[in-house]
Amino acid sequence: MAHISLSHNPYLIKTIITVDDVVITGGPLHELVFNKRLQMWLEKIFHHLVDYCNCGELYISFQGTVADFNDVELAANAFSSESGTSIHLTHLAGGEVDPDKKITALRELFDEATKGPIEEFHDDELKREFERALKPEFEVSVIATMSAGKSTLINAIIGEDLLPAKNEACTATLTYISDYDGMDHFIGRAFNENGVAQSDSVRITPELLEGWNRENIAKVEIQGDIPMIKSDNIRLVLADTPGPNNSRTDSHQRCTMGMIKNDQKPMILYVLNATQLSTNDDSILLKAVSTEMSKGGKQSHDRFIFAVNKIDQFDPEKESIPDALEKVRIYLEEHGIHNPNIYPVSALITKLIRKKGKGADLSRQERHDLSGCTELFVEEEAMHLLQYNKQASPSVKREILKRIAEAERKGDKEELAMLHSGVPVIEESIQEYLRKYALPAKLYDAKASFGFILDKRATLSRIDDELRKSTAEREAIHEQMQQIQNRIKRGEEAGAFKTRLKNLKWKKSKEYEACIRPLEITISKQINQLQDKVGNEEVSPAIAQNILRGIEQDARMVTIELQQELEKAVKRETVAVMEQIRLEYQKYVQELLGGSDNVSKSMMEFKSVAIMLPSSESLVKKYVETRRVVTGSHYVKDSSWYNPFSWGRKKEVNDYENREFVKMSEIAQELSDELRKSFFSNFDKAEKYTSEMVSGIRDEFLNHMEGMDATIQKMVDEMADKTASSDSLEKAINENDVKRAWLDKFQIRLDSVLSINGGDDVELAGKQPSASNSRRATKGSSR
Repeated sequence: MAHISLSHNPYLIKTIITVDDVVITGGPLHELVFNKRLQMWLEKIFHHLVDYCNCGELYISFQGTVADFNDVELAANAFSSESGTSIHLTHLAGGEVDPDKKITALRELFDEATKGPIEEFHDDELKREFERALKPEFEVSVIATMSAGKSTLINAIIGEDLLPAKNEACTATLTYISDYDGMDHFIGRAFNENGVAQSDSVRITPELLEGWNRENIAKVEIQGDIPMIKSDNIRLVLADTPGPNNSRTDSHQRCTMGMIKNDQKPMILYVLNATQLSTNDDSILLKAVSTEMSKGGKQSHDRFIFAVNKIDQFDPEKESIPDALEKVRIYLEEHGIHNPNIYPVSALITKLIRKKGKGADLSRQERHDLSGCTELFVEEEAMHLLQYNKQASPSVKREILKRIAEAERKGDKEELAMLHSGVPVIEESIQEYLRKYALPAKLYDAKASFGFILDKRATLSRIDDELRKSTAEREAIHEQMQQIQNRIKRGEEAGAFKTRLKNLKWKKSKEYEACIRPLEITISKQINQLQDKVGNEEVSPAIAQNILRGIEQDARMVTIELQQELEKAVKRETVAVMEQIRLEYQKYVQELLGGSDNVSKSMMEFKSVAIMLPSSESLVKKYVETRRVVTGSHYVKDSSWYNPFSWGRKKEVNDYENREFVKMSEIAQELSDELRKSFFSNFDKAEKYTSEMVSGIRDEFLNHMEGMDATIQKMVDEMADKTASSDSLEKAINENDVKRAWLDKFQIRLDSVLSINGGDDVELAGKQPSASNSRRATKGSSR
C-alpha cells in the first residue's frame, strides 16, 4: 500500500508527485510528467506508479482543477478495471477560479507592469508577444459529408436560420462566424481567392450567402452573437468548411486538412448522417483524423467530436438508436478511429426551439416539426439522447442533468426537448474544452512571454545581496567588468560569432529524417492504393471519366495531407536551428564575459542573466513576423513550396473517346508515374524551403544582434559603475530596492493568479483555499 500526492497546475504545466512523503525529483516517473500537460501522461501514470511503489493498492490525493480531476478519475477507474489494482482517489478541492477570470487578472497585472518601474516591461516587442499569446480567437471547425445536416447544426448553435441549409450539399465557400456578444443580427463580408474584400460589411441573410456561394467567393467572414458558448477572453469562431468534394480550390481543402493537423489542437466537429453512413468522400479525412487522434495524449482525442445528426428521423418503436450508434462506431473503427467521441443529436429540434424563442416566425411545416419533435423528445425515453453519450465528461453530464431537472420543475417541455436533443451536450463540451485546454494554454504562453524578465530580475537581486556582503567581491566584479568593456571595444568575440553564424547552413537532422522516412513509405502505399482503384479492366470512356474524377479528388487530398506534414517538419527544423543559433549566441556571450576558472558566485549569476533569451519557438515567431512585415520575403509565405497534384485536371479522358473501351491499366501506370513525380517533388521543395527559412532567420538574427549586444553592454556598464566604490554600490542597491519591493509584490500576485486554488478573487494574494472536500473512486467503481 502506497500513499501518493499528485499535484498538477495546468497554468504552469507543473506536476509534483510525492510517494510516502518523498518528492519524486528524478527517474522515469519524473520524466513522464516533467513539463507536460496532465492529458499527455495520464494514460501511463498509474502503470508507472504501480511499478514504482511495487504494490497493488494506491491511495492517491489529487490537487488540481475539477476538469483535470475528472480525467484522473476516469483513467483511474479504467486502470483499476484492467489491472485489478485498488485505487483510492481523493480530490483536494480548493477555491478554484474560472480560467477566464485568471486571464482577465493577468491582463490587468501585465498592464500595470508596463507602467511600472521595471524597464524591460516597457518594451513594445514584449507587449506584442504577450498579446500574441492571448490572441482571443478559438476555432471550432465543422466538417461534414453530403446531407449530414451541417448547416442545420450550425444554425442550431447560433439559434437562427443563418446558413442556407437547403444548399448545404454544395457549399463551396469557407465561412467563419465569430462570436460578438450583444449583437442583435449578423453582419459579414465576402472575399475572393486573393483575400480582397468583395463587399462592405452588410447584414447577412441566407439568400445573400446562397448568392455568394454561386459567385467566385472564396471566404466569408461573419460577426454576431453565438449565445450558448461564452468566454470573456476567447472569441469562438465557427468555421464552416466545404465538404471534401465541394471545395472550389485546393486552398479550401488545405484549410480543412490544416485544421485537423493543427498543432494548436483546435476542436473539430465532424457531422455524420445517422441515416446514411457509407460514403466515399470522407475516407481520407477520417484517416487523417485517426492519425491525429493517435498522438498527443487525451487532448488529441478530446478535440474531435463526431455529431451523429438526424436522430429525429428515427422511429424509436421500430428502430434502435443504440444499434445505429454502434454502426457509427464500427464505421469509424474501420477508418482507424478508436473509442470515438460519438454525440447523437437532433439539430432540427434545437434550431426550431431557439428560433421560436427569439420570436422568429415559423412556417407551417416548421410548426408541425416542432410540435412532433417536442412530443417525441419529451415523451419517448428512448429519445433522451444523453443516455447514449458515453464520452461526455462527468462535469458536462452533471450540468445537463441539472438543467433537465430545472426544466422539469418549470414544466418547460420545449426546453426539455432541446436538452434531450444532444446539441446542448456538444455546446457544454466545447465550453469545457475551452476551460480545460484553450484558456490554460493561453495563460501559460502569456506568462512565458515575460517569465524570463522575472528570472533575470531575481538573479540581479541575488547579485546585489552578494556584493553588499563583501568588499572584495565588489572590487573583483568591478575589475572583471572593466576587462569585459575592453573586450567589447575590441569586438573580436563578436566578429568570431558573426563568422560562425554566417557560415551556418541547414543540414537535415536525424529528427527530420525520422519524420520523412515514414511519410515516404505512406505516400508509396497511397499511390499503390490509388493505382488499384483505377483497376486494369477495359471500360467505357464515361465510366473511365467517373473513376478518374474520384481518383483526382483522392490524390488532391493525399497531396494536401502530405503538404501539412511537411510543413510541420519544416517548422520543427526551423525551431531546432534557432535553438542552435540561440546556443551559439549564448556561447559568444560567455566568451565575451571571460573564462570560467575561479569565477565568483556573483559573476556566475551575472553570466546567467546575460545569456537569458526567450524560447527558440518565440524567437522564430518574432523573426519570421519581422521578415514578413519588413521585406515580404517569399520564404515566410505559407506553402510557397507547395506543389499540388494536377494530373486529373490536365488529363482528359476525351483522349480515349474514339475507342470503344478504355484500357484502365494504361491509365493506372501513367497515373502512378505522375503521382510519384508530383508527390516526391514536394520532399525536395520542402528541403529547399527549409534552407531558405533558416537563411532568412539567420540573417534577421544578425540584423538584431546590434541591439542585443547593446543590452549586454548596458548591463556591463551599469555593473561597472555600481561596483566602482562602496558608495556607488549602496546608492544603486538602494535604488534597486524600490524595484525589488515592486517585483516581490508583483510575483506574489502573479503566483495567486496562476494558482490552482486562490478563491473568488485571484488578485488577493495569499488567500487560503476553502475547506477541502473529497471525492473518492475505488477499484471497479464508476461513480
